[in-house]
Order: sequence, then C-alpha cells, then structure tokens
Amino acid sequence: MQAQALKQEPTLNEILAVDSEELAERMLEPATMQAIYEDTADIISRSRTPDSLYALVQNAIKTMGEVWGNLADESEPAACRKGCSMCCHQSVMVTAPEVLHTVKLLRDNLSEAEIDQLQARVAARASEIEGRSSNERMDSRIACAFLVDDICSIYPARPLQCRGGYSEDVEYCRSLFEDRETTQAAVADGSMDGRYLLVPKMLYDSAQIGMAGALKAEGLTADPLEFTAAMAIALADPNITEKWLRGWPVFDGARLVRHTTAAEGEQYITEAAGTA
Repeated sequence: MQAQALKQEPTLNEILAVDSEELAERMLEPATMQAIYEDTADIISRSRTPDSLYALVQNAIKTMGEVWGNLADESEPAACRKGCSMCCHQSVMVTAPEVLHTVKLLRDNLSEAEIDQLQARVAARASEIEGRSSNERMDSRIACAFLVDDICSIYPARPLQCRGGYSEDVEYCRSLFEDRETTQAAVADGSMDGRYLLVPKMLYDSAQIGMAGALKAEGLTADPLEFTAAMAIALADPNITEKWLRGWPVFDGARLVRHTTAAEGEQYITEAAGTA
C-alpha cells in the first residue's frame, strides 16, 4: 500500500512546543521533563565534552530510576521477567546521547575484535529492518540485535524508552506478539485494555523529551533516531562522539520520519529508507 504522507521530525521534537494539556494527553509529566531539561542544560552548558555528554545521560537514568523506584509500589506489579523478550521485537526511539552512552559502555568492556563483530551484527540487523515500521518488524519477528538467548546483552546501558517499558500482563504481551492486528484493534475499540504500565512510560518518555529539549536549546541536534540504525553507525566510528559534539550530521542515516498509511496509521521508519 502506498504511503499517504511522509513528514519529518516526529513527536520527540514537536512536543517541545505543545501546551500542558496536550502534554498530559501524551502521558508526559511536565515536572519530570523540566527537571531533566534543567539538569541537562546545566551539564552541557558548563562543559561540552564526551564526559559531560555521558554524565547527562547517567543523570537522566539515575533520576528516573529513583523516581520510579519511589512510585513502583503504588503501581500494578510488573509481569516482566528475565528471558521474556516479546517486547524486544520493535523499533526504539532514542536520542544521540543515549546511543553514544551505550557505545561508550560497550567500548569500555569489549575488545576491538569484539566491537568489530558486534558492529557487523548490528549493521546486518539495521539493514534487515530498513524501511519497516515497528509493526512490520514485530510481525516479522525481528529481534533487537542486542538480544542474546532472549536476554538483553546491554541491559545496564539500555535506552530510556526500554527502561520505561513494563507490562502488567504477560498474556497481553503474548497476544500482541502473536496476533498484533487483532489485539491492537481490540484495544482501539475498547473491547480489550492495554496492559502496559503508564507511570514508568510517562516518566522515562518525559526524561527523554526534557533531555532533547535542552540539547536543542544548546544548539545540538535533538533528532529522534532509531536505536539499531544509530548503533550501527556509532559502533563503526571510534570518534563519533567528538564529531557529534562538533555538529557533524553523523546520525542522518538513522533519523526517524513519520510514515502514515491507511492500514497502520502513524508509524516511524528511518529517514534513509523513507526518502529513498
């Protein structure tokens, strides 16, 4: 089916200008977003170095971990368990600092040979998902390149959106994984409730938006990126952090665009695929 529309700059940037009512509708928490915005602006304005870049990501991770830790007991218990990987078959929207933070941790703990092997595997997966929406990726059972034996191999360095993804019902996840179209239609018409925990999603999405907004205000790119595509680029270049801090468009091939079709509605694909 032909796309009805193709528009650049999805929600990650557009939401920076919306009012508080729309923020609430998008399940974003303004206080959390503002706190991370201010922390990020303070860190990056004082020092624009790789170390400061990693520090602002670690700050977002630590802050949201503490906030969610204080709220978790008031929420429904999560059904997520180690080895349950159905959610690891979809695209993940990230910012450049998240990617660069993950790459740093990998380079600190792996040999050059291991990095080369990993980069080849991630690049192959990036090619495999090119042009596919997140729904199409799930339907094709294309797992995250960092999923090994149904376990996240980069769990301590996973992106913010992965940290906010919790389910309260494994059977709902299974239904979505095995029969996505029917399950999504049932949620849309109200005959089934979505079973993802809203509070952690709201918190971590807000942190990502706050971080992106501060970077944008400081003249750095806040483009939303597809995690696998961005990681393939970053792992191939040992100097990518310095280049990104200088304003080089190093992640252009991993930028996401909104792709709207009659069948699926709004989905996101990488810009490279969307503009070919």
